[in-house]
Amino acid sequence: LEQKTACLIVPVTNGRKLGGLAAELDRASRGLVGRLIKRGDVTGAVGETLMLPEVSGVGADRVLLVGAGKADGVRPAEYRQLLDKAARLVNDAALRNAVCALGEVKVNGRDEDWKTMQTVLAFNNAAYRFDQLKSKPTRKAVTGRVTLAVSPEDFAATQRAVKQASGVALGIALT
Repeated sequence: LEQKTACLIVPVTNGRKLGGLAAELDRASRGLVGRLIKRGDVTGAVGETLMLPEVSGVGADRVLLVGAGKADGVRPAEYRQLLDKAARLVNDAALRNAVCALGEVKVNGRDEDWKTMQTVLAFNNAAYRFDQLKSKPTRKAVTGRVTLAVSPEDFAATQRAVKQASGVALGIALT
C-alpha cells in the first residue's frame, strides 16, 4: 500500500466481509472502505466502480474500488466486465501509471495465467485508438504502465503470462 502510483485498483466483493487488499486498505485508511460499504457507496456488484482521491495511509494518488461480485468466484465474462470497466476508467483519466490488484478476484474455472492474459488485453484494448481516418485525431493520453500486484510465489508465472499476453496484444494491434 505504500507504493507510489497514480492509481491503486482494488477489488471489493459483495457483503460486509473484506478480504485481501481491500482489508489492508481498510486498515491503512482507518476504516474508510468499511464505512463506504456500510453507507452503500460501494456494494461490490460486478463492474461497480468508485474512484477515491488522496486516501490517507496509502501511497497512491487515488484508489479505484472495483466491484468484484461474490467472494466465492465470478464467471469469466463477469471478470472481463470488471477488468474492462477498470481499464477504461484508468485510461480515460489519463493516469500515468496504475497498480492493479484485480488478480485477487477468484474466477470460476480459470487459472492465474488466464486472469493475467485478460488483464493485459483489457488494458491494451482500453488504450487502443484508431485515428488514421479522422481529420482531427482525438489523441488522449494513455496510461503508461500498469503493474500487476501479485504474491512473490506467483511472480515468475505472472511474468511469463504477461510476456505471452503482450505478444497476443501486439498481434491483435497488427490486424
